[in-house]
Amino acid sequence: MKIILAKKRRDNETQTLQEHTQGVLEETSRLINKDMLTFISKKTGYDQDRLGDLIFYASYFHDIGKATVQFQDTINFSKRSCHSLYSASIVAGISDFELNKKDWVNLLFLVVLTHHSLYAPTLFAAVDKSNKYQYTFYSTEAKDFFDLHKEYYKKFFKKDCPYNFVYKEIELPELRKEIDEHLKYNIKRVYNKESFRLLYCYILGILNLSDWLASSKFDQTTPKIAFETVLTNRYLIDSLRSSLSPRELITKKFQEDLSTTRGNVLVEIPTGEGKTEGAYLWAVNNLKGIDSKIIYTLPTQTTSNKLYERGRTIFKDYTGLVHGASKLYLEKIFTNEDGTVSMDLSNELLFSKVFSKPFTVSTIDSLLKYFINVGKYNIGMFNILNSLVVIDEVHSYDYKLMGFVKRFLELAQEYKIPVCIMSASIPEKIKEKLGINNYSLIKDNELFTKKANFIHKVNKSLEEDVDSIVKKYREGKNILIVRNTVKKSVETYQLLKEKKIQELLLYNANFKKCDRIKKEDEIDKKLRDKKKFILVATQVVEVSLDIDFEVLFTDVAPIDSLIQRFGRVNRQKKTDNYGSIFIYEKTDIKPYYDYLLDISFNTLKDGLYEIGEYSNWLDVVYDKLFEDIKHKNEFEKLFNEGYQAYGKYIDINEGISKFKDVYELRNIEYSKKDFILKDDYEKNMYKYENTVSLGSWLADRKNGYLLAERDIDNGKFYDALNLDYDYDYGAIMPDQSDYERFL
Repeated sequence: MKIILAKKRRDNETQTLQEHTQGVLEETSRLINKDMLTFISKKTGYDQDRLGDLIFYASYFHDIGKATVQFQDTINFSKRSCHSLYSASIVAGISDFELNKKDWVNLLFLVVLTHHSLYAPTLFAAVDKSNKYQYTFYSTEAKDFFDLHKEYYKKFFKKDCPYNFVYKEIELPELRKEIDEHLKYNIKRVYNKESFRLLYCYILGILNLSDWLASSKFDQTTPKIAFETVLTNRYLIDSLRSSLSPRELITKKFQEDLSTTRGNVLVEIPTGEGKTEGAYLWAVNNLKGIDSKIIYTLPTQTTSNKLYERGRTIFKDYTGLVHGASKLYLEKIFTNEDGTVSMDLSNELLFSKVFSKPFTVSTIDSLLKYFINVGKYNIGMFNILNSLVVIDEVHSYDYKLMGFVKRFLELAQEYKIPVCIMSASIPEKIKEKLGINNYSLIKDNELFTKKANFIHKVNKSLEEDVDSIVKKYREGKNILIVRNTVKKSVETYQLLKEKKIQELLLYNANFKKCDRIKKEDEIDKKLRDKKKFILVATQVVEVSLDIDFEVLFTDVAPIDSLIQRFGRVNRQKKTDNYGSIFIYEKTDIKPYYDYLLDISFNTLKDGLYEIGEYSNWLDVVYDKLFEDIKHKNEFEKLFNEGYQAYGKYIDINEGISKFKDVYELRNIEYSKKDFILKDDYEKNMYKYENTVSLGSWLADRKNGYLLAERDIDNGKFYDALNLDYDYDYGAIMPDQSDYERFL
């Protein structure tokens, strides 16, 4: 008898198929939650007992294809093989687990076939036309393993097995027919694609996670994906106190209210008053058990990174981070001074990016893209179904993204996912559109009576008033300048350089990813050390950085953007040192609608006001906006586009087909992509952290900037641009007129 191997470690330790399958079944048993099983059964109409059996058999048979000559050559000689395809050939004849009487999709066959590569219409398209798909089973060993299914079933369910499956091998042409003429054809005909998708995500999510967990235990690199005990608010408050030491934690009334609130909630609290800690308390109170997860979403990668650091002080190694550049950030914070990485990041990232960690910080985009089948969406969805979600800074999203958020909120209600929505300032009109007026409201009116900053309206351009900025700096103030375009931010930075300002930083979207992180650290350090300096930035600081300045000079912007900028000055609302905000009326219209700028500027008032007055201004502006037909039509167009995206792409993707990450959740007028610039191109440094996100138009050769196209086969994943770069200035455009396109 040949020993069939399933796994081999780097130290050459091996694990047999039977040992690995036993490990997978143990993890499957832990992941099946009876309440969730009942819920999925009711939502999809799939019999609950049969659903449990299907999950068991998917876990049991998923790797039987490893009992082939081809896979054993993979283990021993690192040759390529397709064991999921081989496994599917064995279960193709098991017809007990079809979707329903009308939709003859063989779910067991589908799940086993796609447990390594998610379903797509092109999956194994040329399966009988290429030698690479050929397989030969060790028939005796494979049949012996197959026939043990009854014994394992009895151990798993503590009852006799009712199934009498017959072991049968099929040839490649017959397997192709099963895939193309039966499976793919039947998937196209499925009527209720959303229900089909839910079932697929649940079954395959459990199988994939069980497989990963069993493999990680064999590799001795298992991350923490469940709380050891059910968290309590007492534990959380003690952890918060410990993390804040030596500062004292005094819980506020709204935080205490959140700690006893269950279900959906809308939190309206000013910036800097402890909304995040309040959200933690709400989340812990809504956890259903040790397997429940908390997903905390934010608008940007930078804010997500910062909250991840804060979250780790509370949730320790149970904390995950999900966004497009999370690998880069995690490598930075877990790299020791000697260059070694202090943890196994590969497994950490594998589990983290699909929301497997008990507490995950994520950009909103990373969460929502799982709803249109991007990435390992099946595992992401399985974990999301078992989560509660915090959506912070909801007011900062554009109309298109808000439309998708509304659809998500409806799905969350349908799937019984509790949601906490938080904002310092959200217009009543937007609350109505999102449908969140019926959420429990947590709002402390007393906090809105605080005053923070003197507002000064200036009827000229910021360029005309540079001397006022210099004067404030000479008085020892730390100053934030926010311009509406990259071009203006660079011009202002240069003007202040010419004024001999030494402590000066420029921060906008035109820097390498690694340098943006360095600049963020530099800004944090200067503020912590109470160093007086000037930060010149664009609107990226509205929600990207947790910063606190004494003086703000800003272009006029939409009222909600201005309120966000106000929150970057005197965050602690110190009454003995009010901040100063100067708003300049004359500015570039781009990237904003001119009428919106006019009514925003005209609605603002000079003077020192309670923070609650800002919300009144916000509602005044939005009431006027929605009276404007042009704006109202634009809002409806974008909002509806975002709202309808989920249904549209579920149809396009036949419910379960994996989707390329090409859909923009946000309304981006000027699309961007990542580029390598000339200096890194010449050094052949094609690392993600060296990329700069710039306008996609630069990739067009006729514009004269493209140096070399990407060459994926040789590991060059980005187009290269013939642009110089400077740590102080970022990407440098030789033609100044082209800066107009860097908004």
